[in-house]
Amino acid sequence: MKLDASAAALEAAKASQKSNEAALAAAEANLARTVIKAPFSGMVNKILKKEGSYPRAGDIVLRMVDVDKFDVVAKIPERDTPYIDTNAPVKLILNEQIEESHWSGDDAVDAKVTFVDSLADDPTHTTDVKIEIPNRQYKLSDGRLLRPHDGQIVKVRFTRRRYENVIMIPLRAIIPRENDRVVYIVEDGKAKQVEGIRLGFFKGNLVKVEGNPGRNNSPLKGGELLIIEGQYFVGPGQPVAVRKVRELAEFVIKDTPRQDAGQPEQAPQAGDRQ
Repeated sequence: MKLDASAAALEAAKASQKSNEAALAAAEANLARTVIKAPFSGMVNKILKKEGSYPRAGDIVLRMVDVDKFDVVAKIPERDTPYIDTNAPVKLILNEQIEESHWSGDDAVDAKVTFVDSLADDPTHTTDVKIEIPNRQYKLSDGRLLRPHDGQIVKVRFTRRRYENVIMIPLRAIIPRENDRVVYIVEDGKAKQVEGIRLGFFKGNLVKVEGNPGRNNSPLKGGELLIIEGQYFVGPGQPVAVRKVRELAEFVIKDTPRQDAGQPEQAPQAGDRQ
């Protein structure tokens, strides 16, 4: 009898031990849940729940700021969002007092897009885009030291599209007609009319030349002598005396805002063409 009673007591003790171990594990798990760990290194910006309070599941207890980086928020036109993706390269212009040709040091910083909002703002038809830059001191070429701060305004340059091997000509060389546009080139010492000129995108006072719908290539091939003065006074096959040959770079206006096709910088008048 005593042997049986001792065996029963031992089994009961073992069962009690297992129950206590389970209770201990549950208590340790609950205790671990009372420790709040930040998902990143940073600085506490605001404490929302104080010690001794009873937060519910999902309550925010504090707000943190990642001090290692800054988010730059830019607004882009809604129509441009198809061309801007996450990880798209951008350039942040930190020194507006220096011309682009003289940039050095941290005057302009390369960065990448980290977020593109999927919803546009109805009143402004713009979409928020976030760009991440390191939170450090930037040394500008004029000797100034710049550290980003909340509320600071910087310029951001996006690459909307990249074109290669396109034909760009001065807008003033184009002669508008009732149903199309033409230009004149010099070929074998005579004026030759090139029809089917369609306007693409604008860059300053230059415009991309496109062909008529259904044509893959520009009606200009590149390298032609384009008449930009006196084109209103010549006709097809008329002999032409070339006074001066100018390079395309002479016509580029720097720092001119991008303009969309169909919205030329200024509608040239007849008197503007020589």
